[in-house]
Amino acid sequence: MNKKQDLSINTEDILFIIIIIAVVFNIIGNYYKKKNSNNIARIYYLASLIVTIIVYFYFLNANYNTYKKCNNLDKKLYEIKLFGNCLLIVGALCFIYFQINDPNSKLAPIL
Repeated sequence: MNKKQDLSINTEDILFIIIIIAVVFNIIGNYYKKKNSNNIARIYYLASLIVTIIVYFYFLNANYNTYKKCNNLDKKLYEIKLFGNCLLIVGALCFIYFQINDPNSKLAPIL
C-alpha cells in the first residue's frame, strides 16, 4: 500500500468514529425523548444529523474526485455512486428540516 492509500484508510477510520459519535447522539436523544424532554432530545437529534451530513459530504467529495480520475469504463458505476451520495444528502436535509419544523414528533431520525 502506498502512503495515499494509507491516508485514505486512516481518514475513513476517523469518519467511522465520527459516525459512531452521531449514533451516540441519537441514543442520548432517545433517552431524553423517553424522559419527555423533547427539546433536549431534538438538540441531540439535530447534532447527530449535522454530523452525519458532514460525513456524507466528505464521501460525496471523495467519490467525485475518484469519478474525475477514473477511466471511461468505470464512469457509469461512479455516476451511480455519486447519485446515491446525493440521495443520502437530500434525505439527511429532509430529516433536518423535519426535526426543526416538527418539535412534537414522536419519531427519532434514523441515520
